[in-house]
Amino acid sequence: MLHSVKRANRAVFARFVLLIWFCILWISPVWAENFTHGEQLYNDHCDVCHASSTHPGKDQNVKSLSELKKRITTWAEHTGQPWNEQDINDVLYYLNKSYYHFEEQAR
Repeated sequence: MLHSVKRANRAVFARFVLLIWFCILWISPVWAENFTHGEQLYNDHCDVCHASSTHPGKDQNVKSLSELKKRITTWAEHTGQPWNEQDINDVLYYLNKSYYHFEEQAR
């Protein structure tokens, strides 16, 4: 009887760990951002003023991922873009992967 209780407890624990793992994957920011969508939004709405030479070099003005997100949000509002949070995160993901390479998460 004790052996079957231990086996049942292990099965419950294994299911719990699996559930947690799936939840982490589901809400993971890496899975949420869409590089292609961010690139498209950037090319359609930002690239007119921001050539690739605008982005980081030795004299980079943006110092963190959270600062980059604030700038994207500010300019989207300033130019009247009807972007939602996902659009902003997609552009952030595109710019970070293409130019900035910050490692922290901005949320």
